[in-house]
Amino acid sequence: MGNYAYIVTVTQSGSGCSATSAPTNANVVADPVAQTIVPSVADGTVVCEGYALSAAFSGGSGGTGTINDEYEYSINGGGSWLPYAPNASISTVGITGTNIIQVRTRRTATGSGCGASSYNTVSWSVAVNPSITLTSGGTNPSVCAGSTLSWTVSGTPGTGACGYQWQSSPNGTSGWTDISGETTATYNHTFATNGTYYYRAVYSCNGLGCATATSSVITVTIYANPTPSFSSPDLSVCANETGVTYTLSATYVAYAWTVSGGTIASGGGNTDNSVTVNWGAAGIGTVSVAVTDGNSCSGTATANITIHERPTVTYCLTPDYCLSDVGTVSLDIQNGTAPYTVSWTPAEGTPSTPATQNAPGIFTVSGLSGNSGYTFTVVDANNCAIY
Repeated sequence: MGNYAYIVTVTQSGSGCSATSAPTNANVVADPVAQTIVPSVADGTVVCEGYALSAAFSGGSGGTGTINDEYEYSINGGGSWLPYAPNASISTVGITGTNIIQVRTRRTATGSGCGASSYNTVSWSVAVNPSITLTSGGTNPSVCAGSTLSWTVSGTPGTGACGYQWQSSPNGTSGWTDISGETTATYNHTFATNGTYYYRAVYSCNGLGCATATSSVITVTIYANPTPSFSSPDLSVCANETGVTYTLSATYVAYAWTVSGGTIASGGGNTDNSVTVNWGAAGIGTVSVAVTDGNSCSGTATANITIHERPTVTYCLTPDYCLSDVGTVSLDIQNGTAPYTVSWTPAEGTPSTPATQNAPGIFTVSGLSGNSGYTFTVVDANNCAIY
């Protein structure tokens, strides 16, 4: 390449005659070379749909005459081309594919012998934005306190590294905060207290222009479990006492009664909020009921019952053993819990004034009519009686 001078010499054959032209100067230049493309992101980069792309240009050389740099872009992988202005933004909204966005340039020259340069081209691929779908668990579960719920989501990636994050909100619309450590597709949670809770999962990719995908909002309703209780239960009874009723202070949808230390005399069905018990031998008994409310939540009430031993009384009708004299009876009071209250009533007559026996042993009643029948009643400290 450079400036050259040319001359032409003509020689006549056989005569020795010749002539030389005046010098002719020629400037020889290189063929056109296209400009270098300076893309907004590197050639071959994958971006997410919606990310704007552009290109600048620099350099270029060669050619003579009128020099023209041509710029074009394609949004269909080079299937067709449109004029491009350097640094103009190219929208990728609604466009996805491999090497789908392209920009190219070449240089042309009108000088003698000059043609067009080859194209310099850059291309980018466009991926769909991330999306996320709730695949299990539902968006409006309602359960009882103490229940464990589980949800699973599935994310469709955009480009780059992608991952999940579960979030909670106080109202389901704002104030979303990340739940620490919950970065997998599945979230499990045990709800200790009643209330309304809001959750969602987000799925994000770190590729250029990738939007964060958000799942549907999950609204969780947690019902309080019922806390049944007995209304003024009789927790202290006597051995073999019958007809003792235990009633709940509220009504529920269903009941399951159990009794130990006694038997159910009446009530105690799956629709009854009370049970009547005949108690057995001295010891410890229980009345328990599991209830279910209108939200299908359950609770249990248990009454622990002390079954007291009754006092025992022995006496004899043989005059030489039981009767110290006519009109006198001796009672041997044992068991139960002292002190004892003793009273007696003749078959026809006025009941006695109750007397107290402070310890187990013999209690003597004098001044009785020898030809009359009497009913003796002994009641111990636990109000357990024997007749």
